[in-house]
Amino acid sequence: MKTATLTLAESFMRTAGISAATLGKLAGVSPTSLRDALRGESYLGGEREARVLETASRVAKFKEALEPFDLPKEWADLDVLIKSGRTPEEVEGLVKQILENE
Repeated sequence: MKTATLTLAESFMRTAGISAATLGKLAGVSPTSLRDALRGESYLGGEREARVLETASRVAKFKEALEPFDLPKEWADLDVLIKSGRTPEEVEGLVKQILENE
C-alpha cells in the first residue's frame, strides 16, 4: 500500500511534470525502488520517503517560480538548480525582472 507521504510526493511530481525516474535520481533513491514504492509494492522507509517528498516539493516550487519558462529538461541540470542555494522566490523574482525588461 502506498503511503500518504508518497501520495503527496506523487502529487508534487505531477505538478512539476517530472518522472519518477527523475525524482528518484534527484532524491538519491533508486528509480526502480521509487517506482515500486509509488505502486505500493515496497516501502522505502521514513527517511528516504521524507527526502523524496522534500525534493518533489522543491521541484514543484521551482516549476511555479520559473513560469512561463520550463524546468531544465536534463535531471543533472535540474539537480544543479535545486541545490544552487537559491530559493524558488529568488528565482521567481529573477524571472519577473527578465519579463519586465522585454
